[in-house]
Amino acid sequence: MVLKTGLATLLLLFLQGLWTQWTERGVCATAVPVRCVCVRELQSVRWRDITHVAIVPDTPLCRRHLIITLKSKTKVCLNPNSEQGNRLQDCWPKVKRAKARKTACLRPAKPNKAKGTSRQDYTAQ
Repeated sequence: MVLKTGLATLLLLFLQGLWTQWTERGVCATAVPVRCVCVRELQSVRWRDITHVAIVPDTPLCRRHLIITLKSKTKVCLNPNSEQGNRLQDCWPKVKRAKARKTACLRPAKPNKAKGTSRQDYTAQ
């Protein structure tokens, strides 16, 4: 009789452990973020202050985010539709394949010069 009671107790403890493991996994798998990561977005950040860029994809509740880590270890959000945001989205995924591209990606864009214009064209005569 004692053996049957002991086996029944062990079986119940085992089943309870399985049930706990199963329900905890189910809860973790269905967790949904309550709010967006970025509430306020900047239009631009100084290029030389950027150390890392994280691109957070669209979710059902939030649109795409660009999280910029600065040299001061602070994280700010950059508008992905701004000129700087578009450039970083195009350039940064290539950095993962070639780390040497990181410096090229973090340089400001060179201004476009119109053909036939030079400094001499703008000097007073």
